[in-house]
Amino acid sequence: MRNTTQRTIFILSVCAALCAFAAGSAGGIATAAAEKAIKKDDARKLIAAVSLFELNKEAVTIKEISPPGAVATVLAGVKLGFRFVKDAAGSWRVLEVRTGDRQWESFDLLARALGGDGLAFARVELDAFAAELAALGNNKSATASDAPESQPIGNDKNQPPKELRRGALSVKNPAAALAPMGSAAVVELEVETSVDFVRDARGRWQVARVRIGGGRGFEAFDAFESALNTEKLARARADLESLAALLEEYRRARGFYVVAETASDLVDHLNPDYTAALIRFDPWHRPYEYVGARERFTLRSLGADGKPNTADDVTVGKR
Repeated sequence: MRNTTQRTIFILSVCAALCAFAAGSAGGIATAAAEKAIKKDDARKLIAAVSLFELNKEAVTIKEISPPGAVATVLAGVKLGFRFVKDAAGSWRVLEVRTGDRQWESFDLLARALGGDGLAFARVELDAFAAELAALGNNKSATASDAPESQPIGNDKNQPPKELRRGALSVKNPAAALAPMGSAAVVELEVETSVDFVRDARGRWQVARVRIGGGRGFEAFDAFESALNTEKLARARADLESLAALLEEYRRARGFYVVAETASDLVDHLNPDYTAALIRFDPWHRPYEYVGARERFTLRSLGADGKPNTADDVTVGKR
């Protein structure tokens, strides 16, 4: 069971927080031994400075750094937020992963980008962890025997644990993590991660390999980023086509399209009579664009690069 836990949390960690390190490792790897150990603050910045995700370096805790050498191995704890919801049966299910300040990625979107059933295993681990948190919240006097897969830390028989660990996952004050939030909760978990750094041709430290526990390393971050952007393009097109269909419904009822210059204004016109959905931001967390006149309209997402009039723009309209 422990091997399964390590493997599944490894997959989760790659998808939710570490999948964009490819940009950092593209500059080439130096073979000469490093003269100095990597600095703790430099390691924190490199782990936090991902391209798809926007972690604050305070979300990274450096626990151990190997002695100086050609490869610097850093053991770190990476804090990630996970949004859980309670289903009709009363069970907690993971819904989203926080990728930055007020920015969330759908767990299903990440799963489609990863392919296969790899992230499904991670979902099982997270849902099981949430069930343990819920049990502790419902029973303040729960002990380690209530959660055999976990290691409650710093508790006695009459007190709930101060920390709960499951494989590479841990959370502080677990008894209060889910209980106060009703049918939805955001839980900040720490994922223990081992990162290998090497120097590039200019002598700068770069990420070369990521591991969770004793699991194998993962390096194909560029492939995952490409797959994730493909999924986001499909999501953006679906959003814009949905808005375009609502605009046609609006025109049939009123004889003209919504006259506005922003997608936010457009949504204000469509809600709540034509839809309850608030489709304002694209999958890259940027506002959709809308320019509409009585006879025509254009809806657009700027795509992954965030630049107008480039190949990855997604545009839907009536001219």
